[in-house]
Amino acid sequence: MAMPAYLGGRFHMAGQKWYGSNGENAKKGLPRSILTVSLNDVDTGAPIAYMSGNLLSAMRTGAMPAMAASYL
Repeated sequence: MAMPAYLGGRFHMAGQKWYGSNGENAKKGLPRSILTVSLNDVDTGAPIAYMSGNLLSAMRTGAMPAMAASYL
């Protein structure tokens, strides 16, 4: 599953999180989902970075309830 995004302003960056999930991964000693993030130059499309997205997603997942609670 691809989740593209654009962050404007001073960042002017495009990126995508690729979410690959397979319930059979546990049998292979792998996490159920393996996430990859790519960042690209907006003007040229050239790749700037490829990185694991697992830690980023874990941080976002934990932060969302905390942010929501601050507004309730």
